[in-house]
Amino acid sequence: MRNNNELRYLRAKDAVKRIRGFYGHLAIYIFVVLIAVVGPFLNFTICFFCFSDNHWMNLLGFIPWGIGVLIHGLVVLGRFKPFVKWEERKLREFMEMDEES
Repeated sequence: MRNNNELRYLRAKDAVKRIRGFYGHLAIYIFVVLIAVVGPFLNFTICFFCFSDNHWMNLLGFIPWGIGVLIHGLVVLGRFKPFVKWEERKLREFMEMDEES
């Protein structure tokens, strides 16, 4: 059976891993949006961003991804309570199962 300090360490390590994953997701999003915005001005076009002739209309496709990044951040940073409460319940459930074994 694990002691309390080890469980706290494992939770903290998991939290850091999730935050790092969010920052990676955010960095990729920003990088791709910057290429999509700045690319046409530099005469650099990536064809899979070409949905129509209007460049600014193509950028509307990034809105759903941006909403996903926002939700990812809210969940990871603990601001979106339904997922946080669910996660806490599951953690307690698995810890109880571990104690019974």
